[in-house]
Amino acid sequence: MLLTLTTSALFATAAPVLSGSEVGVLVLPGAHPWGTFYEPGFDWSWAGSEERTVHRFLVGADAERERAPYFSPGAEVANPFTLHVELPAGRTTYTVDMAPGAIERGARRAGVEVPVALVEVEVNDGRGGRGSHFVITGARVLDARLDDRLREARRAFDALVKKSEPALTRALRTAEQGLRAQTPRERVLGDVPVADLVIYRPFWNAASKTVDVYFGYREVAGLRVKTVARDQGNTKHAPPPPVVVARYGAMMGARYRLGEHLEQLTVFAPGALAGRRVPWEDERGRVVDEVKHQPQHEPEGEQHVDESGEACPASSCGPRPGMPAERCADGSQGGFTGRCVKKGDRCGWEIKRCR
Repeated sequence: MLLTLTTSALFATAAPVLSGSEVGVLVLPGAHPWGTFYEPGFDWSWAGSEERTVHRFLVGADAERERAPYFSPGAEVANPFTLHVELPAGRTTYTVDMAPGAIERGARRAGVEVPVALVEVEVNDGRGGRGSHFVITGARVLDARLDDRLREARRAFDALVKKSEPALTRALRTAEQGLRAQTPRERVLGDVPVADLVIYRPFWNAASKTVDVYFGYREVAGLRVKTVARDQGNTKHAPPPPVVVARYGAMMGARYRLGEHLEQLTVFAPGALAGRRVPWEDERGRVVDEVKHQPQHEPEGEQHVDESGEACPASSCGPRPGMPAERCADGSQGGFTGRCVKKGDRCGWEIKRCR
């Protein structure tokens, strides 16, 4: 049976045009040694919950910079799939293989080891592309040590999480207290133990010519709550289950640069878990990464202080950064001050560093 997929014309119109050769991070979604790959718009653990049939090709941090490529199949195609892809001008058709394991075999034929690699790929036989899907007709691995670099970054993130345990515990306790306050005590049947998860999202940063990676950590617990029977009337809706789990949690995150030396770029402080959001996203799912923290090699206490400028409207600075205020040794306030100020020819949130 031959299946057919046509890429979305709407997405293709909005998406940037791909050249005949592109550099990016190629990922096979799932649970990997350094974390579970995060798919924007889905639950934290979604990408590790089922087998994936297509890679992700990331050339930027946000979802709009992610593509879903296929590899050219070999001579034998077990489960043929007709893929119509958009070109910069026009459209073309490829047959790809959707059989179990075909995507890994296609990657290996191209010399790419899954689950993650920094690659330069040939897009649609060098004709370029437009839209969410394209076919990789050639590939060259640019960093054979990317998996080692990700492991190193994960170790650094684990150390950061351990250092942040007191703040995570406070955030989790506050979230639990909030849930218990709005749940009648007589309906609480018991506790659901804490479970943790680490997610990651790497991408090619064309400006710095490096792979950057976000890591997120969450702790989730819950209450087993007895539901209240309600009169369904004449509706055909199924009644609720007798017991549901009301969940609460805490999260934090960080961004690293996998250059010649590992560099910590951003820290997203511990806070309450907010639905499906990850630490580097705002309420609309947009990437928020404006707060630059000291690189790991800088000693603590030697941070600089951003120069304060004249005030700007808060709307000029965009979403607030995920960084708390702190009390410096001299008694002044450091960290995020809450002020939107002029910085050169633009406006930005004021971040003061303790001396």
